[in-house]
Amino acid sequence: MISDFFLVNNESIFQIKSPVGTALEDFRRNSIEMIMFNVGEGEAILVKTRERAILVDGGAEVKKQNTELGLAIRKFLLDNNIKLTDIVPSHNHVDHLNAVSTILQNPIDDLLADNVVFYHNGEVMPKGIQETMMSRINQLDQIRKQHVSEFLEIDWFGQQKITMFTGGRFKPRPAYKSIFMHIPFRGATFLLTGDAYIRYEEEFIEDDRKRSFLAADVLKITHHGSEDGTGKEFLDHVRPAIAVSSSTADPHHRLEQKVKDRLALHGTAIFDTHVNDNIIIRTDGYEWESDGDFGILYEVETANPGIFNI
Repeated sequence: MISDFFLVNNESIFQIKSPVGTALEDFRRNSIEMIMFNVGEGEAILVKTRERAILVDGGAEVKKQNTELGLAIRKFLLDNNIKLTDIVPSHNHVDHLNAVSTILQNPIDDLLADNVVFYHNGEVMPKGIQETMMSRINQLDQIRKQHVSEFLEIDWFGQQKITMFTGGRFKPRPAYKSIFMHIPFRGATFLLTGDAYIRYEEEFIEDDRKRSFLAADVLKITHHGSEDGTGKEFLDHVRPAIAVSSSTADPHHRLEQKVKDRLALHGTAIFDTHVNDNIIIRTDGYEWESDGDFGILYEVETANPGIFNI
C-alpha cells in the first residue's frame, strides 16, 4: 500500500507528510472513503462512512453477466462487514452493471442494510441487464426503487445532502444520460460523473442550479478518461484538486492524454486504476495545517497489485 497526503484549499493543492500516531488513526476513523476498484474495462465505486455504504456501478467487460467480478466485490463487502445502504447505477451500460446481480445473490442478510434504495435514471435497461440485475432487484423486498429525473437531494451527513442530477440525452447513438452525484462531507466535496460527453457537461454548466453543484475537490473523470468528456469548460467549473479514472489499456476505456493535459492546467493530481490499481480516497473533511499551509486533508491510497482486475 502506498499513501499520498494532500492539503486542498481554494487556491492550491499541497502534498505533505503523513500524520502520525493517533492523529492518523483519528483521521481515518472519522473519514469518508471513496474506493475505486480496479475492474479493468468497466467501473465499480464504493462510497462509505460509518453510517452509509453506497455502491456506484459495478461491472466490467461487455458481457451479459460478470460473475467473477461480482463474487470478488461481494467477498470484499462481507469480509469488511459492509452493508450496502444505496445502489446507484450511473447509467445503463453493461460494463458498469453486469456484476450487480451476482453481488446481490443469496444469502443477502449480511450484505444489505434495512431499506436499501436503488436509484435509476428512468431509461429502459438493456435486455441482458433486465434479465440479470433488474430481475434480482425486483425479487428483493429490502430494496426500494427511486427515479432520478432531473434533480434529487437525499439526506446524507448531518444537515448535508447528496445531490444527484441528470439532463438531456446527447451523443453517441443510442443516446443515454448519466447520473452525476455531488457528495459533500464536512468541508470536503466529491463529484461522480458516470459516462458523459462534453455536450452533456455543457448542459449542466448552462443550468444555474446544476452548475452550482459542479465544484468539487475530487472528480471522478468521466467515461474512463475519453477525450470526448471532461472538457476544459467543465473543468474550469469543477476545479478539481484530485481526479481519478477507472481505466485500462483498451481504446474504449483509456485515460487519454488530452484529458491529462486539461487537468494539468489546474494542477490536478491524477490517479487511474490502470497505473495505480485500486484507489482509496479518504478525508475527514476538516481543515489541517502543515508548515504554514492550510486546507482540507486528503489521503490517496493505492494498492498494487489490486484484487479486482478479473
